[in-house]
Amino acid sequence: MAAGRGGDDLLLLYTDGVTEAMNVDGGEYGEERLAQFAAAAARSGSTAAETVEASIRALVVLLIS
Repeated sequence: MAAGRGGDDLLLLYTDGVTEAMNVDGGEYGEERLAQFAAAAARSGSTAAETVEASIRALVVLLIS
């Protein structure tokens, strides 16, 4: 099966380790936050490498807060 891809489409692959990452208070990163991050990254025109780096920074901020 083949699927077309439009100019505004974004393919995001992740594991549950991303959405279930928790800070010291037990707050999860969550699917909603990941979706918001992905939408912002798509709008920014960032490269894949820049998006990966930014996602790692976002997770680190969650983990240390």
